Amino acid sequence: MSSRFACPRVVAAHGTERDHQPKRRERPIIEWPAHEEAPIDYWLSSLPEGTEPQRLARLARLCWAIELDYRLRLHASRRCDDDSQQSTTGQM
Repeated sequence: MSSRFACPRVVAAHGTERDHQPKRRERPIIEWPAHEEAPIDYWLSSLPEGTEPQRLARLARLCWAIELDYRLRLHASRRCDDDSQQSTTGQM
């Protein structure tokens, strides 16, 4: 599967007048596979402006893989917790 990525530069819209912080320049990384009608995933990057779009896309995919692994492990640990609670109460 291959995807297309868009990485426009944007300025985050937050209350800079109230907190007196400089405006943050960020890049949303938008994944849009060729076979999809609309984008399927988004990430927000605050890496330096000179970062190449190809690098941003690679890092976004890496983040996706880490997040997926985390969700799968969390789901498995919850399932194990549920199983151990059932066995301690005598329910099967």
